[in-house]
Amino acid sequence: MRCFAATSVATEYHYGFNWQAPYGVTSLTGLALLVWRDTTAMALLLAVHLGVVVALFLTLPYDKFAHGIFRSAALLKWAIEKRQPTRLQVGE
Repeated sequence: MRCFAATSVATEYHYGFNWQAPYGVTSLTGLALLVWRDTTAMALLLAVHLGVVVALFLTLPYDKFAHGIFRSAALLKWAIEKRQPTRLQVGE
């Protein structure tokens, strides 16, 4: 969701305010990229930053943050099942 939010904000900056990337230090994350964007280290820092972002997305299903997704799915399933009539037949 944060990646989607950052992309949405960047789109608004680009098309809404006609701001060209890279933006100022106070407008987004990846602060090391913004601080050193005018140096020769920018290319290396960008590669490292994008590598970390991709690695976090690839490992998301295997880390502790996946618990939030699984817990939300379990709560949704429970809420749906709670509204349905019971199918259990009580013995006579």
